[in-house]
Amino acid sequence: MSYTNGSKDGYNLGYSDALAGKKKNPVSLLEGMKQALRPQTYTETFLDGYSQGWRDGNRKRNGV
Repeated sequence: MSYTNGSKDGYNLGYSDALAGKKKNPVSLLEGMKQALRPQTYTETFLDGYSQGWRDGNRKRNGV
């Protein structure tokens, strides 16, 4: 995962979490530590992207 685009990284993680049937959890300990090294805008776009990816992944998993 490259840390150049927060929303893209977040979307990909959220999508894969939802497909795996995981609960919505945008910030694991490791992700949180990595994000702490990033600017605020990265973290905000990461969380937005994660939410969107999680919704899309959940829809796909549920066949909607």
